[in-house]
Amino acid sequence: MKKKCVIFGAGGYGHKAYELLQDKYDIIGFSDNDEKKWGKILLDKPIVQPDSLIQIKDIIIIIASQWYAAINSQLRKIGIENIMVFLCKTSEKIVSNNTPYILCELPKDKLFEKCKLDWEKIDKIKTDFSENYEKMSISKSSLLEKENGLKKVLFCANWFPPIGGVGVQRSLKFVKYLRNYGYEPIVLTCMPDNCWHFVIDETLLKEIEDDITIIRINNDVYLYEMIPEEEQQEILNLYAGITESKQWIEQYIKFQGKLSPTTSICWVNRCLKYIESKIDLNKIDLIYTTGDPYETYILGYYIKNKYEIPWVQDYRDPWCTNKYFIENIYDSLWTQTFFMQEKLEEKLVQKSDIVLVAAEGMIEEFVIKYNVNESKFIEINNGYDEEDFKNICVKTDKNEKFTLCYNGHVYKTTNPITLLHTINKMIEQKKINTDKIQWIFNGVVENEWKQRLDKDDKYKIIKYNGHLSHSDGIQIAINSDVLVLFGGIGEGAKMIYTGKAFEYLRMKKPICCFSSKDGVLDKLLTKTQTGETFEYDDFDNLEKYLLQLYQRWEKGDNIIEVNEKEIEKYSRENETKCLAEVFNKIIN
Repeated sequence: MKKKCVIFGAGGYGHKAYELLQDKYDIIGFSDNDEKKWGKILLDKPIVQPDSLIQIKDIIIIIASQWYAAINSQLRKIGIENIMVFLCKTSEKIVSNNTPYILCELPKDKLFEKCKLDWEKIDKIKTDFSENYEKMSISKSSLLEKENGLKKVLFCANWFPPIGGVGVQRSLKFVKYLRNYGYEPIVLTCMPDNCWHFVIDETLLKEIEDDITIIRINNDVYLYEMIPEEEQQEILNLYAGITESKQWIEQYIKFQGKLSPTTSICWVNRCLKYIESKIDLNKIDLIYTTGDPYETYILGYYIKNKYEIPWVQDYRDPWCTNKYFIENIYDSLWTQTFFMQEKLEEKLVQKSDIVLVAAEGMIEEFVIKYNVNESKFIEINNGYDEEDFKNICVKTDKNEKFTLCYNGHVYKTTNPITLLHTINKMIEQKKINTDKIQWIFNGVVENEWKQRLDKDDKYKIIKYNGHLSHSDGIQIAINSDVLVLFGGIGEGAKMIYTGKAFEYLRMKKPICCFSSKDGVLDKLLTKTQTGETFEYDDFDNLEKYLLQLYQRWEKGDNIIEVNEKEIEKYSRENETKCLAEVFNKIIN
């Protein structure tokens, strides 16, 4: 007989849980903290308020929500003990019987509760991280025996292909071209299925040579609360060794907050535990770490300390210096975690030899917040890879419909509704023909926005392609009439590029960008002459721009005069050359 259960979470994730669990459990209903959902029906099941769950006997509560920890505490306070957490190991909206998932019970012991701080040992760990672990044999591996005359760089990137998405492109392209400039990359990354929330794109690995060394360290801890007890002690030691504050760490343990927003710290801990058994670090000339996840920088700190290897710390995005990222990563429940991360970042930035940033505006934030000399920072932007466009077919004839295209993930921190509402208005005013316009989304659209878009797409102009391979995404985008680009919203967002912006430049099609005026994206489009930037509430100017482009499309004129020389500066090979020059600087 199936066990009875109620799924806590009456949203998209709860729907996913229902689809995957209905054959194994008798799902009698849903619950949610949103009062507006109480009394309503989801998938023919009632949605009940949480306080009523204690009255239902012999059931399991299965939490399907990103707020699982808070909900777990909430349920235990009202006397419910039989609680499981559901975790779906895919970012795809549609699931099948083969979709992997996890059901687990959160431990009742608080994290780090049983940990002890041995400060004598921590002092040793600071200069020799292997003191944190059981003794392991030092590698005599032949992995580094390639006699190609190249200097060897340990390239630490938690996100790396076949993991897909914009976040891996910077690392992938650096690794692809580093050999051209005198460096042999040895990639240290995770197992692909560790990043279950990312899409997988197997085509990306074909871009690098088969003999590039890739060391993959497994991180099978998917929920922060499930960190094994032994590793809790090791992780706490790592943090204590960097922050160097006995009072701070002891207060933190008492508070019982999270040391990190993600489980990536487990991967970092395991990398330090096993790296010396994988390769001989004495043969490494330099270490490079990229974030996020920002815990990756901890590798640079400890390996530099022990082996006296120069360390380059690369920021694809800001961490604790930028208000936009703080507001979107650390809510009120994470205040204590943020203070720890802030302390950690300060120590790491002070320790590294060079700090790379993807946007110049980040430098000022660092200098002001941490009082670090500006000369330590170097800007290397993201970019485009000319080879990605070699086999792309560019149409010369006019599209049947005026086609807008967005390439990439639509995150919660953006807002695609402004554009849709503007197009709706133009259709209603007969400025645009309903049958002559379409908007294509290549990539994952967060459920919150998918629901809004579906609701407000009155004229059915939107087409969702879902996740595509990188090359297929380029093929569709380059043959559209307008490229749509969403920057962040709020203070601090004006200093942040989006990775896809540079690929858009190379496509040489008009870009309709939503971001802060006078921000980095606005300046980028202005100097490359590739498009216009609009605030999210600038409906009037947006309408004028769209109408201008639509009228040009009607005439068959979709060619724009771009600044070719300015665009060429952002080629991935050129930026890898800049990276190698940074390496040369600190080695020599």
